[in-house]
Amino acid sequence: MGLRKFKHPLTLASIVIIVLIVSWIRDYQSITRFPKYAIGTTVQRGDFGSIEYEFIADGEKVTGSLSKYNLPLKRNVKIPGGKYLVIYSTKRPEISILLINRPVLDSIDVDSLLSLPISKNEIRWYKL
Repeated sequence: MGLRKFKHPLTLASIVIIVLIVSWIRDYQSITRFPKYAIGTTVQRGDFGSIEYEFIADGEKVTGSLSKYNLPLKRNVKIPGGKYLVIYSTKRPEISILLINRPVLDSIDVDSLLSLPISKNEIRWYKL
């Protein structure tokens, strides 16, 4: 079964779009249903202006990338070495968001963050 069997190229495109939407919904639900917080450190600018960051989840170093399209206009982000709050999924720590609007000074008790009022709308603003 090859691509030649598809009579309409829109059929394949529709399938790809549906898979991407379902994947995004699963990632979003994973973060909102099983959230945990950590302190993330910016590492460098990545390809196409993204921000690469790292954080520790359950004793393991996890890396992530925040697309430049998720950055508010004129937001000053310290790179490298900027410290920001990261929300991630306890089920899949590689699904994370660097919350650049939540800078961290030196240290923070991340266990006390379970009651931090971060709304779903704030998370939805970021594209996973």
